[in-house]
Amino acid sequence: MVLWAGDLQISAERKHLEGGVAAKQSGQFSKGSEKWQYAVKVINGSFKPMPALRAEYVVFVQRQELGGKVGVEVVQRVKGQAALPPTNPQATASFESSEITLRVQAVAGALVYSNGGRIKATDAIEGIWVKLFDGDNQVGEYANPTTLSSKNVWDK
Repeated sequence: MVLWAGDLQISAERKHLEGGVAAKQSGQFSKGSEKWQYAVKVINGSFKPMPALRAEYVVFVQRQELGGKVGVEVVQRVKGQAALPPTNPQATASFESSEITLRVQAVAGALVYSNGGRIKATDAIEGIWVKLFDGDNQVGEYANPTTLSSKNVWDK
């Protein structure tokens, strides 16, 4: 069966798993974390059954470091794969991405870095890029935000 990209409707939603921004103080630093993941849905919008598909994804996470200069953040690429089962017409298949841990760090008290580096560092999820494959043929693609696919390259 030939699938067309227009036959598949892909969406992704962030899910908060655990933790919060409440930080624990340890000496001169306070640290906290929270865990997130994406729930990805694929709707077979055709009138034919969808074969089993392979989903590949990249989650882009901006990592900030204490003492680092503003504007010098590192973007981590968290890659993963999932298998989607054969799906009936107008039905939904789904998968979840791997867990992403976001850190919140801060310098306690009146301490500052002599180089003017940041005294509070907060990680953030920039988005997700998903590609669907039937064998070696790409049959669907989704990016949220849509600018991820124009600002980044898939293979890196």
